[in-house]
Amino acid sequence: MKTLVYLLLISMSLFAISCKKKDSIDKNSLGGTTWTVETNNDNYITLKFLDGRNIDLSGRADGDKVTGTGSYTYTSPSISVTLDLEDDTFKGSGTVAGSKMTLTLKSVTYNVTETLIFTKE
Repeated sequence: MKTLVYLLLISMSLFAISCKKKDSIDKNSLGGTTWTVETNNDNYITLKFLDGRNIDLSGRADGDKVTGTGSYTYTSPSISVTLDLEDDTFKGSGTVAGSKMTLTLKSVTYNVTETLIFTKE
């Protein structure tokens, strides 16, 4: 009888542990994800969302390595970004739908706007 009581207590403990509320996923963060867009002539841009606010940018443009940092705000499905490169800053906004992110970015220095479609890696 003692064995049965112990087994019952152990199984109830295991059941309680396994039914614990799972950690909620922050739907307003892209932290830990990487997104890439390939443009013409082997040019590409990769955005690594480090956490709920910061971005690392790397890529290649016209044969030159490009790096930068940035920040973002994300309230699904809308995203706003600021990307700081060595010689320019880009500000933009867009949407995230599944594994695609569409961003319209405007150069602060050169007043040029471009829309890019990134794919989640």
